[in-house]
Amino acid sequence: MLFDPAFRVDTAIAASHLAVGLNWADPTRISRGVFLVNHFNFSNIISIPEPKYDYTYPEFGDEYHSRIKSCGFFGSFGVCDSPEQFIFLVGSLLENDQRRFVVSFTHISKYDQPPKGGWRWHKWGTYIGDGTPTCEYLYDESGFENGVYAYHVIQIGGPLIVSDRTKRLRGY
Repeated sequence: MLFDPAFRVDTAIAASHLAVGLNWADPTRISRGVFLVNHFNFSNIISIPEPKYDYTYPEFGDEYHSRIKSCGFFGSFGVCDSPEQFIFLVGSLLENDQRRFVVSFTHISKYDQPPKGGWRWHKWGTYIGDGTPTCEYLYDESGFENGVYAYHVIQIGGPLIVSDRTKRLRGY
């Protein structure tokens, strides 16, 4: 299920944002368990009740993957066109899951990107949106005028589910 966590103040993150001229703001609640943040440190500002869930990247089965038409894969982090699109695609599955989740979104504006360097697709997980990325950098794309959103699904409660593939890769 989607769950609203408690938040804690991370003074180090806030100070580092201020030092480089970024505005630190509290998360904006979109809906239960779904938040918009202006940074990529959401997992550092939520209070997770049980330590075993700290930085847990949940795994998702075929019922999730079958909902994603563009690539057939849904992971705990990735890129979409909007939070609304994400909620339409997998919100009901997250809501009906026995685990407790919180989801963060960070907007990446195409127009804030520098002509050299900047935000690249391959570093942020699978793109589950409607567009077709054709360039390495968002700045160079002919589409995506509204930018994109990086999402992160964090498990904060419920059973820890680990696939057989992950068990083999991690050696347990």
